[in-house]
Amino acid sequence: MNDTHPKIILTGIHSGFCFQPYRPAENHARPPRPRRRRLSQTETEILSNRLRSNAVNVGIYDVVERQKMQEILDEQEFQLSGCTSDACAVQVGQLLGVEKMISGSVGVFGKVYTVELRLLDMETGKIERSANYDFQGELEILLMEGMNNALLKLLGLLDMPTSTSVSIYNKTGTLVLNSIPNGADILIDGKSSGTTPSTITGVPAGLRTIVLKKADFQLFTTFINVLADKANPLTATLKSQYARANISVNEPEAEIYLNNSLLGQGKWSEAKVNPGNYIFEVKHWRYLPYKETIQLNPDDSFQRNIELQPRLGSLTVNVTPKDVRLLISGEKYQSEEKPTTLQIGDYQLTTRKPYYYPIKQEFTITENTTTEINLNLLDGSKDYQRIKTKRNWSSLATAGIWCLTGVSALLSEFYYDKYCDGRTVNDVKKYRNRTELFGNLAKGGLVIEIGFSGYSIYEYFHLSHLVDVMEAKP
Repeated sequence: MNDTHPKIILTGIHSGFCFQPYRPAENHARPPRPRRRRLSQTETEILSNRLRSNAVNVGIYDVVERQKMQEILDEQEFQLSGCTSDACAVQVGQLLGVEKMISGSVGVFGKVYTVELRLLDMETGKIERSANYDFQGELEILLMEGMNNALLKLLGLLDMPTSTSVSIYNKTGTLVLNSIPNGADILIDGKSSGTTPSTITGVPAGLRTIVLKKADFQLFTTFINVLADKANPLTATLKSQYARANISVNEPEAEIYLNNSLLGQGKWSEAKVNPGNYIFEVKHWRYLPYKETIQLNPDDSFQRNIELQPRLGSLTVNVTPKDVRLLISGEKYQSEEKPTTLQIGDYQLTTRKPYYYPIKQEFTITENTTTEINLNLLDGSKDYQRIKTKRNWSSLATAGIWCLTGVSALLSEFYYDKYCDGRTVNDVKKYRNRTELFGNLAKGGLVIEIGFSGYSIYEYFHLSHLVDVMEAKP
């Protein structure tokens, strides 16, 4: 049982006594006094043991074993025999260190058995709850059904009349059983009775034990008082025998461990985790580790959104000249000559300042240390002016070549038309020569332009980065 249950003991049930009518012989002048009778010691011990077993099965309390109870009392030299009062029961409970105690008695009057139970609080010494249960029938049925009914009534788990007649055991009722989810095996008083959902007829009236079993779910056990000639509904919500886990971490590459077993990176979800105690850890070399000891019970839901805290170092950059724009792995650096906190790892530092050549430098930040970088930028203003002039000249040359090529192509086309329409031999010869001349000029200009354009493209890619840096704003 769960260790959080309060501890309880049951004292031996003692036999009450009552008067039984006695029919005198006809020749007696007057009837003798009624004689008393008790349940035998063996009968009361059997009923007491059955009540103890029923209390264990209910699962509300941790029941102290009778043998252990006797050992403790023997050590205290306390005699349990003759202890029939509530005050004595409280004294026993305090010696045993329990929180609650059930005491009671069973008596018989004619054909009626009467069971009286009391729940005693050891701290206050007062009766916390009491229940009376009268049963008319055979003693065997009192053992099998009545003692459990009396206990459930004492604990407030069964709403039933104070008295029960044996006549209900000759009648039957109907059980309408459902479960969430369905498909659970049904056992009624230990006998297999199909699967849920199910309507079962011919169930003997009275208190019945219902057990539902389904793979991956906890065993469901309950009692139901089957009423004769009626439909008795029961819907059970089954609980998983596993725990569920759903974990996410702010670092996608962080490793998730359960009892040193790697489960995944960044996130992990599992619907079937065995109950137990675990050490839950999240690790990444750039972050402080996360560690937690957890206890997972059946049907628990374990959810965590982990925000790992970064391991930190610092960076100081000294640059000549001043007012240089600094980028660290693409992000703007806060300021020069002042330490800036960074997460540990590898970075790239880039400088940007108009008319100065850029610098790219790799560096590493380590935990709890300051990395210092000293830089001297080279002046590139003269190269910048040369590049601007070269770019302007390239633009003019390109325009001139395109103009020459276009005019030559138009003139070649013009003389080609004249050549085709020539009337005399001299005209044909003249137009043909001019067509070839301007055609060759157009082809030559196109070849020159292609080569020049290729060179310009090469120059552009080769020098554009420098130009961008020269023209960049700080």
